[in-house]
Amino acid sequence: HHNPIAQQAWDYPKDMAAQFKIAADAPVGVRYWYCTTAEGATQLRPFVVGDLPEMIEEEANTTHGRPQQVALPVTINGRIFPRADLDEFAFDAKAGEHLSCEVMSQRLGHKLDAKLELRDAAGKLVAEGDDGQGRDSLLLATIPADGRYVLRIHDIAFEGDQDYVYRLSLRTGPYVTHVFPAGGRRGSSPMVRVFGFGLGQEGFREQRLALSADILGISDRPPVGNGLRAVPGSVMSSLMLAGTAAQPDTSAAASVGGSGTPQRAFPTDVFVSSGFQL
Repeated sequence: HHNPIAQQAWDYPKDMAAQFKIAADAPVGVRYWYCTTAEGATQLRPFVVGDLPEMIEEEANTTHGRPQQVALPVTINGRIFPRADLDEFAFDAKAGEHLSCEVMSQRLGHKLDAKLELRDAAGKLVAEGDDGQGRDSLLLATIPADGRYVLRIHDIAFEGDQDYVYRLSLRTGPYVTHVFPAGGRRGSSPMVRVFGFGLGQEGFREQRLALSADILGISDRPPVGNGLRAVPGSVMSSLMLAGTAAQPDTSAAASVGGSGTPQRAFPTDVFVSSGFQL
């Protein structure tokens, strides 16, 4: 059987090694990097500072029928390569847990148009996810029973290459999709409605959101040229543990409370700063 896609030649890029050192107190979010050569500089490319344990997929253990075992929560750094490749990850979950599986690829400048499939130990499809933010997939599911589950990721057209890179974050707990109102004045504490998955039957909770007076944490950064102060990438705000004090200078904080043990809501792109602050 002749497959035109499979017959295409590979375009292998040149590899260069680099090491990034991430400060222990670095705010969660995107940073940008570039390389310079005698011929000039590359384009800016994003690098994500996360808040979960990180791991790199083991290609030999992520093939169909041979999933790589992981423990939640986790962010998996992987790649769909070669064409028609698929990766599988196995984990244990309990009935009633709210599971979120979120892909970052195209938002980072890569080509993967991912699809996610969640299956139980018998191979039965439990849930699937396609486009979430843009073409980056998002899967949200309530675990039906205690047991072992397998999450599969592949390109929706079964393409693949060295730049089909992804970050796949798996967590349990509430997942915040948006907040209303969608903004507030620095230093204020507006009452907001937090909407999302795993936030009760109504799908939202009302709470007060404390916004730091210097939410970007750059009060000591000197102005440049026209009086603007540069911000190193976007600053992603987080909804923190209920009862935990706001973290000034790095984020907005709020409680996602309710009865019982306080729950954490995942970092969300609801509040994203611009690249400059007056």
